[in-house]
Amino acid sequence: MLPQQLDHGKAWIESELRATFRARRTTIVDHLSWRLDFASQRCMLDARVNGQQKRWTFSYKDVAECSANLEAQRAIRWQLRFQ
Repeated sequence: MLPQQLDHGKAWIESELRATFRARRTTIVDHLSWRLDFASQRCMLDARVNGQQKRWTFSYKDVAECSANLEAQRAIRWQLRFQ
C-alpha cells in the first residue's frame, strides 16, 4: 500500500472523528496522534477528550482503503461512534 493512501485514510478518519464529536457537542482537547504498528498491521489513534485519554485501533488495510472503500468507511464510523 502506498504511503499516500495511508495519509488520505488518516485525514478521512480525523475528519470523521471531528464530525462525530461536533454531533455530540464535545471537543478534542489535545491534538490527535497516530501510531503505526507494522508487526500487527494496526494503526492506533490517540486523543484526549474531556480530560480522558481515548484510543481507537484500526487495521492498516482499513485505514489505507477507507477514503475509497465504503465497507471500510462503515467499519471505521462504527468504531468511532461506539468506542
